[in-house]
Amino acid sequence: MPSPTTDIQPRSHVTVEDIFAMEDDKRYEVIGGEIHMVPPPGSSHQELSATLLALLLQHVRAHALGWIVASPVALILAEDDYVEPDIVFVAEARIGIVTTRGIEGVPDLVVEIQSKSPASRRRDQIAKYALYERHGIPHYWIVDPIDRTLVAHTLRDGRYVREASLENQDVFRPALFPGLEIPLASIWPRLGG
Repeated sequence: MPSPTTDIQPRSHVTVEDIFAMEDDKRYEVIGGEIHMVPPPGSSHQELSATLLALLLQHVRAHALGWIVASPVALILAEDDYVEPDIVFVAEARIGIVTTRGIEGVPDLVVEIQSKSPASRRRDQIAKYALYERHGIPHYWIVDPIDRTLVAHTLRDGRYVREASLENQDVFRPALFPGLEIPLASIWPRLGG
């Protein structure tokens, strides 16, 4: 099997099985058969992720809505599409896609938290946006602790439309979770972006 750092050429096609067969402890994602090394998240990223997950988890459990978890968790969308979103929600009616390997199918929500890395930001805003749209994931949120913004996309007629574009002190009321209010000021990391 090819080594992601030396032997994979731009035309090599990597699959989910290749990722599971790797014997190192590094994190990788595969989009359209192309492998991407995922750097470890910073402390601000993790603080934001934990805070947002706690708010969502409380609401999801209180209303028995389904299953929600933070990364690292495998999201297997196809043989050559494997990613690890920062937060993933699967509605109770579709809980069967959650397996021992991860999530094998289309979840109801994925959340990506932006990092300072330009490559990572492009991947979330372009490659993953297209990937999630192509696979029909109903809700995609991009949260940016640096700019202090949250952009929520909802799938309509196979294309993402902007459900909300919020910043700083705004309050997010996601259509996916009726009754939930997320004051953005409460999720921003104390250490900044």
